[in-house]
Amino acid sequence: MSNSSSQLSIEGQMYQIVRVQKLKSMVSIQRSVKHSFRTQTTPNADPEKERENNVIGLKKGAKSKSELEEQAMQKLKDRMPTKLRKNGVLCVEHLVTASPEFFDKKSREEQNEYFIKSLQFFKKKWGEKNVIFGGIHRDETTPHMYLYVVPLDEKTGRLNCRKWLGERDALNKLQTNFHKDVAQEFGLDRGLEGSKAQHQTLKKYYAKLNDIELKNESEKPTAGDYLKEVSGLSNKVESLLDRKNTEINTLIEKNQLLEGERGRFVKAVSYTHLTLPTTERV
Repeated sequence: MSNSSSQLSIEGQMYQIVRVQKLKSMVSIQRSVKHSFRTQTTPNADPEKERENNVIGLKKGAKSKSELEEQAMQKLKDRMPTKLRKNGVLCVEHLVTASPEFFDKKSREEQNEYFIKSLQFFKKKWGEKNVIFGGIHRDETTPHMYLYVVPLDEKTGRLNCRKWLGERDALNKLQTNFHKDVAQEFGLDRGLEGSKAQHQTLKKYYAKLNDIELKNESEKPTAGDYLKEVSGLSNKVESLLDRKNTEINTLIEKNQLLEGERGRFVKAVSYTHLTLPTTERV
């Protein structure tokens, strides 16, 4: 069962956002990790801002994103027992963020403080050894932290997600406790308990975010739009030039007619002058 606290800012209010996604296969984990380390195409991420992303819990000095991905996957596998129960939860992915307005009003240091307190909260909840790695994405619309947790019950040596999220209202309590221990300190609201607002999984959240980004991209003028605009202006200019050329040609024709009439008039006057009888004095 997956859950999320999905609240929008209303009348100046800013909300905590905590999402949980249970991953039940290595394939789904790998796909998620590829997104986290940008080793696959991420339409809603800005490549120019990728250098601002941070990684938590992995060794420094990785030569590439692929190397980071391999290190992360190996660290997850090392925490898992040898025998895995079929269809059991292998990993729990968390996403922590807040209303966009919250980050607009915070410095980088203040944003980091929110994420650090959130990390401490989840380490306390799951056990520090179970919070394997994470990171902060700043190349998407709103900064957010992701965390990967292996739900290993050290008493039994088995994966046991039910121990932490098995209660019927476990996710509701998670939201309440996160607000009490973290979010309220930063002036964030929890959202209404028992709200009928539709919960979203991380997959749906990213899909929705992608749709928003793609819609925004589609509303931007394309090269084709500019060509059409330039072509339209070119046609208007050509039409104006044709009209002016026509007017000029008409004036030239009128001028030629006037010149012809002037020439005929001059000839007529000259002829009259030459044929006038000479007046002699008496």
